[in-house]
Amino acid sequence: MKRSINPTRASRTDVNIGKLLYPEHVDRPPPRSECRGGHRPCPLVSCRWNLYLDVNESTGSILYNFPGIEPWEMEVSCALDVAESGEMTLEEVGALMNLTRERIRQIEKSALRKLFRLDQILRLRNDARDSEGRSTGHEIAEIQEVDRFDDPVGDML
Repeated sequence: MKRSINPTRASRTDVNIGKLLYPEHVDRPPPRSECRGGHRPCPLVSCRWNLYLDVNESTGSILYNFPGIEPWEMEVSCALDVAESGEMTLEEVGALMNLTRERIRQIEKSALRKLFRLDQILRLRNDARDSEGRSTGHEIAEIQEVDRFDDPVGDML
């Protein structure tokens, strides 16, 4: 079960313990090539690719994806390592992400739908150019209609 922490409700003690365990000023390798051969599991939990926690940038809340274990106990800690490992089953991805097979299937379906919509938008934009390279009003209306497509599963991500 995942656990979420709202920063406005965290006690001062919790904040101080978090600062000691996970200092803000850590030298992080900027490019992927520098961290690829680094220490695993990756101790940089604040890295956007680390699987241990997710931070909602708009609210500041922290979602612990693996509340029962510490970051150094994880078998796989980097999403980029998972991506480079090749094809995986939904069960394998679910185990790595601490999600059910069904939730992984929903996320996959939503991602494929978004890619399809992006392809439609790009095709419409290319078709909307007239011979002088300008867009016509009719095609722009079609593009805006595709952009407004509502995706309830994608909103849950």
